[in-house]
Amino acid sequence: MYCDVIETSYASPIFDAPMKPRHLLFLPLCLLSVITASGAGRYWDNSAARSNWVTAANWSADALGAGPDGVPAALDDVYFNVNSLTAAQTVSLNSAPSLNTLNFTGTSGGVILRGGGTNRILTLAGGINVAAGAGAVTIGGSTNQ
Repeated sequence: MYCDVIETSYASPIFDAPMKPRHLLFLPLCLLSVITASGAGRYWDNSAARSNWVTAANWSADALGAGPDGVPAALDDVYFNVNSLTAAQTVSLNSAPSLNTLNFTGTSGGVILRGGGTNRILTLAGGINVAAGAGAVTIGGSTNQ
């Protein structure tokens, strides 16, 4: 956005002396654009060896499991991929996550997302994507079995 301040002075119609300078905000074409917010990609890597959603060490910012850990935030895209799942796995939500998308790619072992002891609400702004070749995906149930 480009905006410029122009200093002007002018003569008063009543008095012949110039008046104090005035600052006018000159906005030729200050355009506002809509910015679409998007979150980070978060990849399940189960590094903590405990299948709890809320354990930061179970998450990575990198598809191969390297990089900083951190539980997915509201605008994040969550991935369960071939690098994170080599066998069937049950993940305890232990929270009511709100995400952008939930993605399953190459998870041949399958994924079960459960409430972790109580029913939870999983809110998705963008939806669920299950790629060809992904194993069974089960979302629901209140306990881990």
